[in-house]
Amino acid sequence: LASRSRSDQGTYDPRWDSPEVGPTWPLTASDFEVVERGWQPPVTLGGATNLFTLAPCRLLDTRLAPNQVPPGPYGGPAVPPSSDRVLVAAGRCGIPSTAKAIALNVTAVNVPAAGYLSLFPGDVAAPFTSALNFSTGQTRANNAVVKVASSGSGAIAVRNGMLGQSVHVVVDVFGYFQ
Repeated sequence: LASRSRSDQGTYDPRWDSPEVGPTWPLTASDFEVVERGWQPPVTLGGATNLFTLAPCRLLDTRLAPNQVPPGPYGGPAVPPSSDRVLVAAGRCGIPSTAKAIALNVTAVNVPAAGYLSLFPGDVAAPFTSALNFSTGQTRANNAVVKVASSGSGAIAVRNGMLGQSVHVVVDVFGYFQ
């Protein structure tokens, strides 16, 4: 409809003159659907809508030897080039097994070359996006919200996108979504 002034009442509007629509056609307002410009359907968030904050907690620090706290998979070594490091977040730092995503800060420490880190659920392939980009010699950090694995393990993964060099990574958690 060209106008809502008279055409929405089903009366003839001279702007309708065309071979398809004209004054002799028996049209009423109910023959049309008024669509509001810019309207979009409501967005649903898929259930994980409540943020629960936590005291900041270190989930990963690859600068630490494997026998230091945090031990094993939560310590060293540095993440190898073009590789993923999968961490089980559920059950650590106050993150429950029912968490759908975690709010975190990821840091690349004293990097040897330019590159990036990707963060993603621990049961899917790495995305073609980065959560943190860095240059040689930098220590860079960024906040992110990362979905956890849908398999129920509560795992996230960190990918080192740097070619030929390992990188030290620190992940601090400060909340989760349920």
